Amino acid sequence: PLDLRNSAAELTATAFLALLAKREITAAEYVGACIDRITELDPQLHAWQSLQLEDALRGARLLDAALRRGEVLRRMS
Repeated sequence: PLDLRNSAAELTATAFLALLAKREITAAEYVGACIDRITELDPQLHAWQSLQLEDALRGARLLDAALRRGEVLRRMS
């Protein structure tokens, strides 16, 4: 199993999509891990001016639901 706490922030988009396609990670798990990392580091880094954390999680949950329904991911053009 993937240790999200230590590796989520280092996954490339391509690697994340490969894991998502193999159902080794959900979008909500990945976004949650990224939010945890941002929350941990941003007080020192001040890298984010604005965060819409609930919107990010909502979008991830919508993606997961679409995948459970069998909808296929398509490339953005």
